[in-house]
Amino acid sequence: MTYDNLDLAAMRTRRNVKWSNVEPDQIPLWIAEMDFPVANVITDGLTEFLLHGGAGYPAGAVIESQREALVNWYRESTGSAVDRSRLIEVPSVLTGLEILVRQRVPEDSAVIVPVPAYMPFLQILGWLGRRIIPVPMLAPTAPGESYRYDLDGIDRAFGDGGKLLIICNPHNPTGALLSEAEAAALGEIVDRHCGIVFSDEIHVPLRYADSPAFVGYGSVSETHASHTYTALSASKGWNIPGLKCASVIAPSPEAVAQMATAKPEPSSPGLLATDLAFSHGGPWLTETTAYLRGNIDVFSEFMERVFPEASYAPPQATYLGWANLSALRPESPETVAAYLADEARVVVSNGADCGAPGFVRVNLATSRPVLEEALQRVERIVTR
Repeated sequence: MTYDNLDLAAMRTRRNVKWSNVEPDQIPLWIAEMDFPVANVITDGLTEFLLHGGAGYPAGAVIESQREALVNWYRESTGSAVDRSRLIEVPSVLTGLEILVRQRVPEDSAVIVPVPAYMPFLQILGWLGRRIIPVPMLAPTAPGESYRYDLDGIDRAFGDGGKLLIICNPHNPTGALLSEAEAAALGEIVDRHCGIVFSDEIHVPLRYADSPAFVGYGSVSETHASHTYTALSASKGWNIPGLKCASVIAPSPEAVAQMATAKPEPSSPGLLATDLAFSHGGPWLTETTAYLRGNIDVFSEFMERVFPEASYAPPQATYLGWANLSALRPESPETVAAYLADEARVVVSNGADCGAPGFVRVNLATSRPVLEEALQRVERIVTR
């Protein structure tokens, strides 16, 4: 695939939310999906599947094949063993989280959310009427560092009534990867407070040759596994979020059975696409992540040159840039994203929605010419 040759006019005709929810002259770098075409092995497989009645309810054989593909990919790519008997399929990560909160978090308990956070985590907990304890993450203090969890803050939050801790690894929006020492320390805190963890790990495929080693939180020890629900999916790595398929590794057979009572059901096409991605999508992923790594370099250079005071930390994984642009609107940092949309005609995610006013989350998964055009627009409003 020639990534540089994505046609901007053609992308503007797409019927996905990324391109249809912006004005005609705006460049969307917001919602986390790629502009690149889906791998041929997935589109060809889906076409054949649908032509032979695959739009019906999921068959057991399709579910089992998807499980086998997921288990094999995680073992080969991360070295982590996934117990297929502990897997339960759900339409999305947020579905899995909602079921967990309803079943395991009493209404008088709280949910601990390190911030910045993936925006819907905060939204769904509000809808479910659960108290949120936000714990600011520790920002990097030197080049080469990344964001880290505030262990003391999380410890205090459990003491304040926290029952569930939500973590994201690789982290959305900062792109940080959890270290083994950090995971071990978190596990001790959670175990001491008899808490539970929801670990969103759907960005795992989006790692780079120079990324630190991936450490799955629930795979660190038996203690970690016993209190962890881990969300996995091919949706981000292979750009198939609309096909609605994810999996949750539950901590016990009893937990699997409990989640199953909610009757979560992914789509049949989503199950097949996930199977094809994990089984045969390796070459596409390798090529795509190499291109994305170049986009990260372009954005990092832009931040160092245009916003040198922002202390930008490039993502260790994911295709998301987490940037402090509060200098654009020092008097009103929560409006930075709106200012960019109005003045630069570039749409990004508002850091205030992640719990960090003044920051923006930038989706770098587009063609380099489109990314460069967007960054030039931003630079023009800075230097005018």
